[in-house]
Amino acid sequence: MIVLLVFTLLLLAIVGVILIRGFTYEDRLFVLISSGMVWGISVYIFLLNFTAKFLPGRSGILLSSLCLMLLAFFAYMLTKPKKIESPNLINFLILISLVLIAVYFARLKMTSVFPVADSDMQWAYAASFARGNYPLKTPWQPDLNPNYHLGVYFLEGSILSLLNLPLITIHSILNTYFLIAGILLIIFLLWENKYSFKNFWLIIASLVLYISYGVIMFVFPSENFFKNFNLQDFFLSFTKYTTMFFAKGISGAALVDLNSLSYLPARSLSLGLAILAL
Repeated sequence: MIVLLVFTLLLLAIVGVILIRGFTYEDRLFVLISSGMVWGISVYIFLLNFTAKFLPGRSGILLSSLCLMLLAFFAYMLTKPKKIESPNLINFLILISLVLIAVYFARLKMTSVFPVADSDMQWAYAASFARGNYPLKTPWQPDLNPNYHLGVYFLEGSILSLLNLPLITIHSILNTYFLIAGILLIIFLLWENKYSFKNFWLIIASLVLYISYGVIMFVFPSENFFKNFNLQDFFLSFTKYTTMFFAKGISGAALVDLNSLSYLPARSLSLGLAILAL
């Protein structure tokens, strides 16, 4: 069944490549592969969310899967994409090497630390979605709906419904998939034209950037913020109380390692979509 999961993710990537080719002028194979991995899953999540509104559960998941295949079929038949560039053998070997590096780091992290906290919550939501519970409810506060990371719940729940694999298996392989997609996407967007290695440092920098991606928070001030705002105290907080900014990391939430990627695939997906849009 793990082979089926890998095949499913490859199929989603192929669908993403077809859609990208059908509606853009992109012809670079490496960019198409990485962007297709992100876009195929993103479109599938959109369809899952849409069909669940009127057909929740396994029936809606099957319908979403069928709609995705039909969408790819029509995109393939009705569009005339540019011919894909053919990279040479050396570039293919480089691609394979980068993928193996990503798999190694992902496996190293995901088999040494068991996912906890938010991941446990994700799995509960995924199983709930697979059973047809839509809109999702928070188990410990059934009057409230979860309002973030929903796409990943839908995706993991759909895979659970279709393949009936353990959620930790789905979670680990899915995160490895996102890690590969993100690394390749950012590398090849920074790659020079014709895949030159003259700016090799950009590739190294992009790897570090993606693997180090952690928690980014936007805090919106309340209506009374500016009334009580003191500029001197504000700057003092940066100089005297610098440890405050690392408090979240000290308490266990990783800011600069693979934890954020291996625990929360929603962060990997959001980063991939941001780079894809760019």
